[in-house]
Amino acid sequence: MKITLNGKKIEVEGKRTILDIVRDNGIFIPSLCDHSRLTPFAGCRLCLAEIKGKKGYSPSCATYAEDGMEILTETPQIQKMRKQILELILSEHPHSCLICSEKKSCDNRWRKCCYRCFTPFFKKQRVRRIILLCRRTRKEMPAFPKDIDAAIEEGIEIQFLVAPTRIIGEKGKLRAIECIRMKLGDLDESGRRKPIPIESSEFTIEIDTLIPAIGERPDLSWMKEKDKLLISKWETLVVNPESFLTSREGVFAGGDVVSGPATVIEAIAAGKSVADSIDKFIEGKPLKKGYKLIRPSMYIKPIKLTAEEMKRTKRPKMPKLSLKERKKDWREVELGFNQEMAIREAKRCLRCELETEDGKRALE
Repeated sequence: MKITLNGKKIEVEGKRTILDIVRDNGIFIPSLCDHSRLTPFAGCRLCLAEIKGKKGYSPSCATYAEDGMEILTETPQIQKMRKQILELILSEHPHSCLICSEKKSCDNRWRKCCYRCFTPFFKKQRVRRIILLCRRTRKEMPAFPKDIDAAIEEGIEIQFLVAPTRIIGEKGKLRAIECIRMKLGDLDESGRRKPIPIESSEFTIEIDTLIPAIGERPDLSWMKEKDKLLISKWETLVVNPESFLTSREGVFAGGDVVSGPATVIEAIAAGKSVADSIDKFIEGKPLKKGYKLIRPSMYIKPIKLTAEEMKRTKRPKMPKLSLKERKKDWREVELGFNQEMAIREAKRCLRCELETEDGKRALE
């Protein structure tokens, strides 16, 4: 099948959506609702494209290419439509992450949406400069070093020991942000050195877009006094650490609403523990948590490495999209190990379970 994409003739194999074809050809189209595990339903309509001979605009995520199609994705009219759609989406945002001047906490669902989906959209709009402000130094920054390196590699400018103090607007539009330089003092409750403002060090940065990322906390505004649920000073639910039972009989809680922002695996673990406690509660059993050592279902004999393999026991370097490619869209940057790399990585395992008495007996 042959189609024309933005004036360029290309060949397409199989049944594919316009959005997939466009991305494979290095063209960015914003989309908030597209996901590989979901049936396309054109919910956000940000991925509109123009098909010659067809009235109006078509959502590229739900429109399949046909032989002879002529498709346009970057006309001024389409860009204008996408901008209007995005403004409508953001009009229902509780505190707009793009032009916020109220310094209020953002709803977690929206913050993740803004970070993941709108950043590539800004890049496509030829953003000249992206600045990240951090109150502490890189050492105290709550991020993985590799992620910080990747941001810098992609052209993000990080200014350390800087804190915003005031947002400056003019005629209803964002114009600048006033900041103050900081120095590190003694350790605070988080175990990090507390940032202290340096007197008379204020300065301003001209900006037209602002994305606050000042932490996350559960939205407990729906709770009333009659709900009889205790809330901690960190605005999380208070629970029994073993049973996850709240201050109200029969109500259990786990995950970020209890621990505050944490990892996905911690949330999954909490969910399993809560489910176990709920099951015991329904059956009238004690909520005391039982601890049981789980052995491997089978023991596999250790692999003997050759002299050559011993020389190559360093962790394989994760393959990544090129810098040019990752700037265009939000495809997964880390591509994963191929079969050879995965086997080589697995061979690095120290096999601690074989040092147990059970492990030794299993291999006799």
